[in-house]
Amino acid sequence: MTALNAAGTPEELDRLLNLDDVEARARALVPEVVYNFISGGAADEFTVRWNRERFADLRLRQRVMQDLAGLDATTTLFGQRMPMPVLLAPTAGHRYTHPEGEPATARGAGAVGATMVLSTGTHTSSRTSWRSRGRPSGFSSTC
Repeated sequence: MTALNAAGTPEELDRLLNLDDVEARARALVPEVVYNFISGGAADEFTVRWNRERFADLRLRQRVMQDLAGLDATTTLFGQRMPMPVLLAPTAGHRYTHPEGEPATARGAGAVGATMVLSTGTHTSSRTSWRSRGRPSGFSSTC
């Protein structure tokens, strides 16, 4: 059983309110070696720590009951028009948590108009992942 199949019902997933909740759920679902691979970083993990610190500094200004009818999040990145400024950074080992691996991630990214950057550490051939993407993609020479 993969983490995807064991993740729970939509109601259970709705109870995951922040990154700490998601991480605790992931830790309970996947083998320790897989969790450590996904949650860890290179070398002394400085970047992981710095990212966490900067993320904790973010403050969102709540504005409820606002008219979003004219909202437009489109942008242009590397000459490609995108419906929203989201780019999936290169990561490896997607089959550790989903049987289809990177092609499933590429389909998900394409479904919402995000761009996926494929890692050299992919579990799937780059050709298969690129065919699945449905959106422009990039390629990283490191994993």
